Amino acid sequence: MKKQFSLIAFILAVVFLIAGFWIYRTYIGAKLDNISVQIEEVDCQNNPQVIQLVKHPNQSGIFQLELTIEGNATKNISLQIGPSSDQVTSDIRIKKGEIETVYINDWYADSAFVRVESDPNTQGKLTLSYQFIGIDSE
Repeated sequence: MKKQFSLIAFILAVVFLIAGFWIYRTYIGAKLDNISVQIEEVDCQNNPQVIQLVKHPNQSGIFQLELTIEGNATKNISLQIGPSSDQVTSDIRIKKGEIETVYINDWYADSAFVRVESDPNTQGKLTLSYQFIGIDSE
């Protein structure tokens, strides 16, 4: 009886593993493959700058924006984020020095505009790494 139960449990475990792997590859993996990180470089001396962040071409159903800001600056930096260049929904103030911060927010547009402002004498460079997260990817 114990051997029969162990054999049934083993067969069920293998079936569940195969089914889980198939579901991941068919439904989940395909969606995650199209979530790619894109990078924009910002020179803090060019002031102000407006950068358009655009989703990956194969993404749809956008619901989140993840933006990583890294680099350094000799003076404080201000980033304004919005769905258009004249509409601001978030305002981020970053202190001078080494910069490493992340902005994650609900987002339902296919693009975002980031306005970077600083003092005209600011030295430094920023790297904006971003990705849009969507429900469907084709």
